[in-house]
Amino acid sequence: MKNWISLLFALVLGATHAHARFQLLFLADHASPLTGVLCAADGSHGFVAIDPGATYTEYLREGETVEAHLLSDSHLHRLSGLIMQAMDAKRQNLYATAAAIETIRDHVFNWKVWPNFADEGLLPHLDAFHYVRMPLSRSLPVPRTALNIEAIQLPHPSGATTVALLVESQGDYLVYLGDVALSRENALDPLWERLTPLVNQHKVRAIVLDSPALSLAKGGALFGGNEAHTWMKELQQLARRVNQDALKGVPLVVTHVQGCTMTTVVGTHSPTLELEKQNQLGLQLLFPKRGDRLDL
Repeated sequence: MKNWISLLFALVLGATHAHARFQLLFLADHASPLTGVLCAADGSHGFVAIDPGATYTEYLREGETVEAHLLSDSHLHRLSGLIMQAMDAKRQNLYATAAAIETIRDHVFNWKVWPNFADEGLLPHLDAFHYVRMPLSRSLPVPRTALNIEAIQLPHPSGATTVALLVESQGDYLVYLGDVALSRENALDPLWERLTPLVNQHKVRAIVLDSPALSLAKGGALFGGNEAHTWMKELQQLARRVNQDALKGVPLVVTHVQGCTMTTVVGTHSPTLELEKQNQLGLQLLFPKRGDRLDL
């Protein structure tokens, strides 16, 4: 099944992209409360772990390493895998906003909740992680990975902030979105402005959505998720900015669906059907499972 998904993905992208730029390894799936994806440049063995809410060492092949961690916000479902595997980390950079780092430093790696595996905060420092505060809207190289990263600030449903994450390899981009307060007017405008020229130049290899929510969560709390029709409405805003049909065929990779259980996955309101019904832009919808790999 995993080989079939990878082959299908390669066929979909083959018409517009002769060579892969990224390797992705998924840590969650749409029927799981977990989050996370590992990303490496094509041909590299050094990955970055994006929002690692689940453990990953069991999926790494011989010679592959995680060289850094990259967080969109500081909620536990985005860093629980990092916490659980901290004792195996060896001086890895942990990239996040200044506010997210302060939360992790003061409330997680504080010798009360968990030992201090980082290099700031309460002594002693175990120095497994080196905090790197990401500047907004500026590219940073990630050592030992052949990747550059960029953070675009967006509103978080909790009233705090989150960031969209852009990962660049050889001039092409992977776009990652976690929890975003789409109820706020023009919430994604800073991201769409950044992506418009990249989409027009066919430099966006995929958009990864971590937490859309099923619209069948009747009256239930979305916990940061946004319903499928809301995400598609926002993507229509991007479509209005770019050249006609520029988004057609761009992969939209859904890694985790809020409010989704195995019952809803096999029922009539699966995340696949929810999003496909709303897909007027011709995006290529993909729903990888935990442990799947994709080259794009």
